[in-house]
Amino acid sequence: MSGQSSEKAERRSELEKGVSIELERLRGLSETDLERKNEDVKSMIRYYNHLTDMVEERRMRIHTFSLQLLAISAALFGVVVSGTAGLTPGDFVFWPLVDSLGVLILASLLSGIIYELQSGFRYPFLQLEQYGNQWKWFYYGNPDILRISTRAFLPERDAVRTSEPYLAGLRTFARNYCDETLKTEITDNIQQLYLVQVHNYYKNRFYLQLTEVWKWALCGVTLVVVGAPVIAAIQRLI
Repeated sequence: MSGQSSEKAERRSELEKGVSIELERLRGLSETDLERKNEDVKSMIRYYNHLTDMVEERRMRIHTFSLQLLAISAALFGVVVSGTAGLTPGDFVFWPLVDSLGVLILASLLSGIIYELQSGFRYPFLQLEQYGNQWKWFYYGNPDILRISTRAFLPERDAVRTSEPYLAGLRTFARNYCDETLKTEITDNIQQLYLVQVHNYYKNRFYLQLTEVWKWALCGVTLVVVGAPVIAAIQRLI
């Protein structure tokens, strides 16, 4: 086990060394190239953030649809099974309707659970202090901000957990701005650009996971609806 751990640590060290070399190459560009590439990087950060916002909006629409369909399907399921709708198990449409509603209920529940798991997912790059979120773009890049208490129930009053980390974070933020040069800015920005690109990758995969649920749900309902007449015809022949 220790051998595997040391091998992983060695691989990570090699990767970090490679990242450092490439960032150093970036800093070595001419002033003109640095300015041009830096503006391009910032525009790409905005571009990927916009893409991610659109994907997140689609995920939210699927989640809202799932919750609404769950409520409707569960209500109709109860009405049909209880006999309130005037249908009995002997009616031709009873079991196809019950089965179809069951598929929709299960799909809605699965979609809702997957969405909640996705929402609580901890991105691995949040733990990367050196190559994760940068101070200029997201609060994870400023460790002092992470010390501020965010308890909504019984809010924290202790200055050590509230105003002190806030002021310490502001000091760090101002110092970073003061010390920033074009060379350090572009390396911070290129790391943030890559991070938002990976974040967009996650969001797109999350979206596809939700659409996969509803693709199979549609196939299930179609199979039930199409299969019911076939089964009925076979039963009549038998």
